[in-house]
Amino acid sequence: MLLHGLLPGSVAIAQVELSAPMQPLFAAERASLKGAYARRWREFAAGRTCARRALARLGQPPVAIPASDDRTPLWPNGYIGCISHSPEKCVAAVAARSGAVAAIGVDIERSDAVSPDLAQEILDREEQLWLSLQPQARRTTVLTALFSAKECIFKCQFPISHRMFGFEALTVTLALEDGWFAGRFNENVAPFRAGDYLGGKIALAEGHVVTAMTLPAIGSTSMVRTMGDFAREQCQQRHDTIAVPSP
Repeated sequence: MLLHGLLPGSVAIAQVELSAPMQPLFAAERASLKGAYARRWREFAAGRTCARRALARLGQPPVAIPASDDRTPLWPNGYIGCISHSPEKCVAAVAARSGAVAAIGVDIERSDAVSPDLAQEILDREEQLWLSLQPQARRTTVLTALFSAKECIFKCQFPISHRMFGFEALTVTLALEDGWFAGRFNENVAPFRAGDYLGGKIALAEGHVVTAMTLPAIGSTSMVRTMGDFAREQCQQRHDTIAVPSP
């Protein structure tokens, strides 16, 4: 699965191909699609199929997951989650609301999804300079990764802040080889403040850029990190996976 290894074990994940048969939609879900194009129906059905499979792994029977007015999923009581899709694949991640996770963000994009022509719309000057230093052959993938990281952070923080904002609100740092990203807020988005960092994990798999993150429940630990925190956490995780030979 695209999300494998990118989220805590308490988060259930599922994945489907958009070309595969989908589960029937509930009446409340069909109502959310009034006037939608066929492609939107397909994407929506894939998302709900994925979400119900993830919920089933947490012991939840099939239920309707309609869309709210802002098009975000209305999860059943006691659960939180996130859905993302590309033209070929769809993923969902779900967790129990009573656990240590307050919010989930996931995003998948084809690795060539974002055209270089869009760089100035997506990136600030700091990010554009960093992109210009990357190998030419890799810039489309790197730009797509920056876009995906911003999408992932936005999806994760939205259930907490309920604020819409543009790409310029975040400056993202990527560590593709190490598998992590961090985004710095450039403006206050309560409860997050300018200068706060949120971040998660990133992977390149099956022709896709995949980003995923969680925010801890309020009171369990701080939601925000520094850049140094992310680097130290990733170094520690790599150290923990190294097998030490017996004497």
